[in-house]
Amino acid sequence: HFNSQMAPIKSRPISDYPWSPRWEPSLMAERIFEFLTDEALTFKRQCSEGQVQL
Repeated sequence: HFNSQMAPIKSRPISDYPWSPRWEPSLMAERIFEFLTDEALTFKRQCSEGQVQL
């Protein structure tokens, strides 16, 4: 997928993600899964909103 200037669409760098050293591993996995699901949906939406597809 490309934007209107024909540059590839990229996800923004992810530096702020859910993490706490106090979380149990299962809770950490759940929160990271939810975070990545939201990020993937946002990226998919960006790709489909009037972008040029080659």
